[in-house]
This record gives sequence, C-alpha cells and structure tokens, in this order.
Amino acid sequence: MGMPAVITQNQTGASSIWFADWMQSPFSLSIAAVATGAPTYNVEYTLDNIDVVNGGDGQGSVSPTPNATTAANANWFLSAVSATTGSASGNIASPVRALRVSIVTSSATALVVVTFIQATYPGS
Repeated sequence: MGMPAVITQNQTGASSIWFADWMQSPFSLSIAAVATGAPTYNVEYTLDNIDVVNGGDGQGSVSPTPNATTAANANWFLSAVSATTGSASGNIASPVRALRVSIVTSSATALVVVTFIQATYPGS
C-alpha cells in the first residue's frame, strides 16, 4: 500500500491493521485521526511480527498454525493518540511493525478515520 495509508473504523472494536516499514531509517511516522460522533478511541501499535502467511487474523489465506502471532493475540500498545474523543495527531519515531485503531465506546454515528504517513516508505 502506498502513502498515505488510511484506516476507517465505525464501531466498537479493533480495525484492520496496517503494516509500517519498520526497516526504514530514520523511522518517522505521522498519525492524523479525524473523529466524528464522539467515540472514545486509541491508535495502537505492536512490535510483534504478525504471521500473515499462517493466518494473521484475516490477513492470510489459511488457518493459524499453533503459536502463530495474529492481530488478535499480538501485544498492542497505546500511541500518543489514546483515550481520545475528538480529532488528534501524533507521531512515532521508533520502529513499529503494525498499527490499528481501536474504538472503546461508540454511538451509531461514530466514525474514526486515521491517516498514516511514513517517511521513506517504499513506493511513496
């Protein structure tokens, strides 16, 4: 996926994931989240290597192998955009493997659109 990368989430729970290029040096990632309908949400990241070949929680084509790291069992951490109800921005300067948006509380009209731009991303 080229730049910018966009994730949309409109209900309580975690979105699909976006894979940053953690090998880029320097690693520099901008986050811009636009929220409507006043949801409470977090932009989260993981350092875990999500196994997309062996069933990475909908990202692969086969069932997970035993002990495969999936989006569902990865260790997720809060970014600078956390416990937020309005639009917000932030950045990540150290390498991360994947990102997602997680809506904690929501209404019928809630929507969060998160845009990621990574400097030196291949093909951008």
